[in-house]
Amino acid sequence: MMMVMPAAASERPVFYRERASGMYGGAVFAAAQGMAELPFLFVQSVLYVVILYGMIQFEFTGTKILWFWLYMWLDLMYFTYMGMGVMNATPNLPAATASGSFFILLWMLFCGFLIYRKNIKPWYIWAYYFNPMTFIIYGCVTTQLGDITDGFISVGDSTTTIAQYINDTFSYEYDMRGYIVLILLGFIAAFRGLSYLGYTRMNFQRR
Repeated sequence: MMMVMPAAASERPVFYRERASGMYGGAVFAAAQGMAELPFLFVQSVLYVVILYGMIQFEFTGTKILWFWLYMWLDLMYFTYMGMGVMNATPNLPAATASGSFFILLWMLFCGFLIYRKNIKPWYIWAYYFNPMTFIIYGCVTTQLGDITDGFISVGDSTTTIAQYINDTFSYEYDMRGYIVLILLGFIAAFRGLSYLGYTRMNFQRR
């Protein structure tokens, strides 16, 4: 997210020049900005998973590897598009950095890992659900460990399956793994919409 912000900032004067000359409209420029990143994000996600998956020593099956790769790809996409969206909707790079940092800190605190969902107060629960980090962690943990019913873990004086422990501790349900993909796609669409709004409805040009 932070790395893409300077690139997006450098594209803004180009857009203003092209718009003034009648070459590109805001919607076209916003779409091109997002589409140009897709090949790079795909390659990055593949390289990342090839290196990381074996190091973590998750169960080496095709299904679980593909699930892990899908969530990592979506993760890279929404943070990249978030950086673009925040940059395009704020007047300058310092403002975009401050705005993005605020949301990152908020999301890290309320992603359901440091503070479990059942321990989050009702008036803060919105920060858990409006949080892409929540669903990345949810999806990765659930798809890798949420179906392990033949492995056991000791908790205090009792023993439970790994799948049941994940459900009881983090409130992660294995059947949610497909819905999480749709939720993450919704976050990505929202950030692309923010870029569209920044290019079509906002003007930070200084003469």
